[in-house]
Amino acid sequence: MKLVFLDFDGVLHPTGGAPGSCLPFEWLPMLASLLESVPGVSLAIHSTWREVHSQDYLQEFLGSLGARVVGPLPFGPKEEAIRAFLTANHQVEDYLILDDSPCEFSADLRARLVACHPNRGISDPEVQMKIQAWLQS
Repeated sequence: MKLVFLDFDGVLHPTGGAPGSCLPFEWLPMLASLLESVPGVSLAIHSTWREVHSQDYLQEFLGSLGARVVGPLPFGPKEEAIRAFLTANHQVEDYLILDDSPCEFSADLRARLVACHPNRGISDPEVQMKIQAWLQS
């Protein structure tokens, strides 16, 4: 299984800013477009949103991509949750992490991280190119 570990804030929409200055999940269509031609890629949500909302609710946020969500990941720090998920799910052959906080990951996981700028997320063409390259590998 190919898997994308997905953060929300700073990846699918900007972080911070004045209330109402951005739409939640405004860049979700970009992720959907990138994944459209690769139906076998699954998603695992490592966003802190997983500690506030149920997995079913998070899948609803993701619209058509919600059916790709596997999990859930345990609560706690992102790196620990990802490592626990990988330990429990040996069928994961390759994975990518999308996050805007590289400091939350040790060097070995940063090697699989596409770090997003918190205000540009996956709307950044460079981030999209890195995701596309991984999808084609």
